[in-house]
Amino acid sequence: MPKKRTPVGQLSAVALGLSVLHSGIVQAADLPATPSTLASVFSAARGGDTIRLATGNYGEFLGGAKPGLVTLGPQAGAAVTLELKFSPASNITIDGVTVAGCHVMGASRNLTFT
Repeated sequence: MPKKRTPVGQLSAVALGLSVLHSGIVQAADLPATPSTLASVFSAARGGDTIRLATGNYGEFLGGAKPGLVTLGPQAGAAVTLELKFSPASNITIDGVTVAGCHVMGASRNLTFT
């Protein structure tokens, strides 16, 4: 019985599909931030990312709604202070920073403070 042959076009489509699937995998990142860059770094952060804060007083941090969990924590040895004003915010973890004040309003959800 003769072997069944797969057309080259079908193999290319399978290889292309695997390539697209593989390239769609996004790994979490550690993103550095300073008091002057935190808002833009947070805006660009994706679920799973950790924003590493340099030493400083960050004043009011408004946060925002993220589709996946974003963590904010200090860089190694950094002393960080922020005031949280969430209205609303979601999917944010604040870890290891001094919180000078915290206001959570609106439909805020999935917020963690450690």
